[in-house]
Amino acid sequence: MILERKTRWIISGILILIAVISFFVLAKVFSDPETFKGTIQVLDDKKNIVAKMSAISIAAASAIDLIPGEAGRSVSEALVNLSGYFVLLFAAIYLEKLLISIGGYIAFKVLIPGGLLLMVIFLKMRYEALRAVGLKLISTGLILFLLVPSSVWVSGMVDKTHDMSKQQAIEEIGEETELIEKDVDTADKSEEKGVVSSLIGKVQDGASSALAKAKEVPKKMNDLLDHLIDEIAYYFVSICVIPIVVLVILIVLVKQLLGFMPSGGRDTALLLREIHKLNSGRNESLE
Repeated sequence: MILERKTRWIISGILILIAVISFFVLAKVFSDPETFKGTIQVLDDKKNIVAKMSAISIAAASAIDLIPGEAGRSVSEALVNLSGYFVLLFAAIYLEKLLISIGGYIAFKVLIPGGLLLMVIFLKMRYEALRAVGLKLISTGLILFLLVPSSVWVSGMVDKTHDMSKQQAIEEIGEETELIEKDVDTADKSEEKGVVSSLIGKVQDGASSALAKAKEVPKKMNDLLDHLIDEIAYYFVSICVIPIVVLVILIVLVKQLLGFMPSGGRDTALLLREIHKLNSGRNESLE
């Protein structure tokens, strides 16, 4: 009995020490952006790529709109409609960066210390509900802390197998469409300003040449649209789907390591009932 009591005190002291280290040291370290500098850089690189694709799609749609008639109008509308997917990717990236900033702080400042203190109380009072709720708080903190770094690491492994040729093709077609847009715009402005009769012929030749060049745009835009859809699908998996898969894997792993299964709100309800019984017993003893 004395040995068991001493063991409980030793374990309680260790848990309290871990909680103090988590609250005062680990929370500060893992809430500092410099700790996750590499992860943040990877997310910034993906954000820049998505921003570049968004800009190219808008420029390509504008280039098609400069062509007289209805040629390529459907492709132009499809390129404009892609903006919603780019917004979704941007939102997912910013959410991951936000979780990096606050995830470590919440995990090591609130959830893990709180769970450890409940475990200490469990060793004293022997209420199983305290142990269950404490383990849930600890597991939630660990999952919140590990989610984004693990997701970025997994997506980095997937990036090694990604074909970069589509991205290069997007940039090349984007540069061509920007040149075409500038040529047509310059030709239009020159035609408006051309008042000297000797220059009218040259201006018309330049305008017709630019327009002839612009008529090739819809063909290139079909290729651009295909490449953009492929890249959007890839980054949707990399930025949105992989974190969800990693979250499920982390939940399973943490539950197996901590040795408990979920029971919804039953543990919390059981804990409240035990506290109510304890208070009722104290009131009866006072009477």
